Amino acid sequence: MLLLKIRRLPWIAALVLKKIIESVVVVTILIYLVMVFDIYINTEKLSKVSPVDYLKAEKIVNNPKFTKGSVTIRVDRGTLGHRLGPYIIWGGMYAYAPVALFPHNRTIVIGERMLDSEYLDVFVAHELGHIQGGWTSFGKVVDSEKYADSFAIEVVGNDRFNLFRKHLQELSKQLK
Repeated sequence: MLLLKIRRLPWIAALVLKKIIESVVVVTILIYLVMVFDIYINTEKLSKVSPVDYLKAEKIVNNPKFTKGSVTIRVDRGTLGHRLGPYIIWGGMYAYAPVALFPHNRTIVIGERMLDSEYLDVFVAHELGHIQGGWTSFGKVVDSEKYADSFAIEVVGNDRFNLFRKHLQELSKQLK
């Protein structure tokens, strides 16, 4: 009798492990669906929100160095990521200029505070760098950001990019 119970133990452990894995997969899928649904409910196309900023951004998107096709730029009007981000992980600059990037469908989501920014062109060029880099741009965050920065420098120029960096540093000091 004891031998029979011992033989069943690995089978029960395997079933428990299977259920745990299934639960993690289901929860992950549900979180992803909620986030995507939230983004499309709580964002608007930049072209509808600010035609002037849309034209500025479109000029950068149409730069011949960007070869990945059309890009949709949306404005965050209160997504979960925008509302919860500063409290969970990001803080600092994320509270000023939240961004989400969906390279698989070439969508950039920017925060409302970026509208009318004198550096919208640099910001868009940087995010386009992530899309242009494709999967090579993803991996270590540092490598991804370096690639996006170098692409932005190619598009807007080194001087303009350095002004943007200086502006970000000043904002970071104000937000601390």
